[in-house]
Amino acid sequence: MVGQVADLVRRGVPAEVFVEPETALDALRFLRVPGIDGTVANQLFATLVGAGLWDASGRRLVSINTVESTLPTLHYPATVTPTELQSVQDEIEVVLALHQYSATYANQTVAFFDAHR
Repeated sequence: MVGQVADLVRRGVPAEVFVEPETALDALRFLRVPGIDGTVANQLFATLVGAGLWDASGRRLVSINTVESTLPTLHYPATVTPTELQSVQDEIEVVLALHQYSATYANQTVAFFDAHR
């Protein structure tokens, strides 16, 4: 995306890019999954930290590809059902901002279009 915007600017097309910082992961995110309680959420987070994917503050330590390839190999709490695990992985993808759009920079977007009417 950054390269595409740079190409547009080089060709004289007004364009801007805003990159949103990645959200830190924490155990609370897993409480969004029906059936996951605080104890299991903490165990899930500890599993991800123990695997070296995130640090204790929730900062990702490895590439997204490494996260995606490692998740299926981890040993999760035995009480987590396959459906819950899929939802946990969905929550992780949201944190990684995979295929997600954000309105965080809505004011900048409006200002850009106002300047280029």
